[in-house]
Amino acid sequence: YYAIVLALAVLGEQGSAAVALAWAYTGLRVIHSFVQALVNIIEVRFTVFVLSTLPLFGLVWIAAARVV
Repeated sequence: YYAIVLALAVLGEQGSAAVALAWAYTGLRVIHSFVQALVNIIEVRFTVFVLSTLPLFGLVWIAAARVV
């Protein structure tokens, strides 16, 4: 996450989609942490973790499109 966000910043990407995806990733990771700390149901944690990878893939897609 940090590497791709830094790469997007260096590339000058400041679009609302990239910002929204970065916040979506952050929010889902916070939810993942709360689930782990409060109830720790593995299936729920895994679902939130997998959902958090989708915005990360989106950020990678935006960075790859920006480089090309």
